[in-house]
Amino acid sequence: MDQFERTIAGDDAGIDLARAALAIAADEYPGLDPAPTLAAIDALAAAARERIGDAADRDATLAAVDHQLFTVAGYTGNATDYYDPRNSYLNDVVGRRTGIPITLSILYLEVAERLGLRLEPVSFPGHFLLRTVGDGAPVIVDAFHRGARVGHETLVERLVPILGDRTAAGAYLPRALAPAPRREVVARMLRNLKAIHLQAGDWPRALQVLGRMLALAPDDPTELRDRGHVLTRLQAWHAARDDYRRYLELAPDAADAADIRARVEALAPLAGRLN
Repeated sequence: MDQFERTIAGDDAGIDLARAALAIAADEYPGLDPAPTLAAIDALAAAARERIGDAADRDATLAAVDHQLFTVAGYTGNATDYYDPRNSYLNDVVGRRTGIPITLSILYLEVAERLGLRLEPVSFPGHFLLRTVGDGAPVIVDAFHRGARVGHETLVERLVPILGDRTAAGAYLPRALAPAPRREVVARMLRNLKAIHLQAGDWPRALQVLGRMLALAPDDPTELRDRGHVLTRLQAWHAARDDYRRYLELAPDAADAADIRARVEALAPLAGRLN
């Protein structure tokens, strides 16, 4: 069991998101030591604590995290080079002080939790967010936009392009703001990297990420099919055929099932020659 597998083992609530993110980064940076990045997060929290003391309320703690991350340390959302894979590696995010919504949210959550404020990740469509936990209405925090508090109307507007109109967006909003399981947070980080590597045609890195995704969910038919596509690109015919066959077992009535069956048949002579 390697570092990533150890991190995601056990109960969902026990997954350490910072360590999980660093385990993903270790695939890009073999031998990566998580200690310096974790120490940097500890230092951010310690500096924020000096600003508020030990008995701050929710709003004061959020304000202290905002101040330390965005005013003092200068973290920003990387809007100019959003699809740079370094935005998905937490060590790079901390070192370069820029990232995408999900990695900046993990950083924000980790700093806040070191100050005693629990936050929940929100896998909001198109833009990862955080929400506070406790009495009263939750506060929705957008770490990509310097910790901005996001209100109801803005959230509905963000859903309109996805759902088509305000009525549908308003009805769907409670589901969109549901707390995300920690495994889903890890999966979303991996999906981001998968999309980047597929777009770049970087098949070895895409294969590595798909392996991690299937460690999280071994019987996810979509990821099995997509790994089959990548393995085909890499001329790993036998392994590709196995993934396609498993996909068809799990999703025999899928819209692309006929295409995948044709691929299995086409791979048969190639796989037979090499094995």
